[in-house]
Amino acid sequence: PLMRQGDLNDVMILTLTVQTDAASVEAIGKKEHALRDALLRQLLIHANTGGFDGNFTADRNLVTLREGLLQAAKAATDAPVTAVLIEDIARQPG
Repeated sequence: PLMRQGDLNDVMILTLTVQTDAASVEAIGKKEHALRDALLRQLLIHANTGGFDGNFTADRNLVTLREGLLQAAKAATDAPVTAVLIEDIARQPG
C-alpha cells in the first residue's frame, strides 16, 4: 500500500522470486513464511521512504529495491540466496 497523509492512494503489486542453488530449494521452502514476512517488511520500508514515488522503474530505484530485498532475504534464512528477482511490478490505483 502507498499511503499519503493517512489515505490509501495506490497499491504496488510485485511478483518476486528468490534465487538460490538447486540444493537449497527445499531449505528455502521451509523458510517461506519467514521470507515472505521479511520481503514484505522491506517493501513497506521502501514504500514508506518514497521508493515507489515518481519513476519507480528507473534503474537506480530498482537497484535500491533489489539490494534491500536481497539483504532482507539473506537475513531471513541461512540458505544461500543469490538474488531476489523482480518478475513483475505494477502500480494499481487504490
